[in-house]
Amino acid sequence: MRSNLDGISETVQWQVYNVIRKIEATFRVLETDLDLIPIYHKNDESSKAHLHLGILAYWIVNTIRYQLKRQGITNDWSSIVNTMNIQKIVTTKLRYS
Repeated sequence: MRSNLDGISETVQWQVYNVIRKIEATFRVLETDLDLIPIYHKNDESSKAHLHLGILAYWIVNTIRYQLKRQGITNDWSSIVNTMNIQKIVTTKLRYS
């Protein structure tokens, strides 16, 4: 692995590399799930909105992963999405007479 990070230990360089790898993997999943593929917009405002949606989606993903990591869950985003897709919620109401 080559780097231009002079004066930084190999351990820190490896951690930076892994963070970048996780970000790229998350964006690959988001591109599919949110249909965030490169789109050729007609104006700059549409392009900015597209970019901001991608960044917002990543912040949400990162927040969810942070909260799960605090609970000891360290799955990648695609595994988390697969788990969430099988979750069901049932709401019932009971009326007392």
